[in-house]
Amino acid sequence: EGWALRVVGQSLGAAVASLLTLRLRRRFPHVHCFAYNPWPVVDENVVERVGVNTCKSLVTCVCYNEDVVSRLTFPAVMKIHDRVCEEMIKVQQDAWRGDCCRLCCPDLRALFASCNCACQNL
Repeated sequence: EGWALRVVGQSLGAAVASLLTLRLRRRFPHVHCFAYNPWPVVDENVVERVGVNTCKSLVTCVCYNEDVVSRLTFPAVMKIHDRVCEEMIKVQQDAWRGDCCRLCCPDLRALFASCNCACQNL
């Protein structure tokens, strides 16, 4: 009684600390997390269930200005993936035949099997 619980972590530990803090909030009403360069593990479903204001009041995130890991959310990675696929198709497009050139090997097609831009004509 009367004690405050502080959960602290850095990088992956910060991600775990953030999730742990959200789980402990009912049992320990004075819990707070300090997360340094956390991996982005809380999505909109968690925020919707817990509440934006609750998340903001329980977790303090400190991110280094140029740290890329804490900004690599799933939507950001998918945006980069789509952009890379589009550029690969542009580069590998055979202007004379209208389909992918031979640079698009089977290994590359397997790598991008889930991509909408994958080479389908080889």
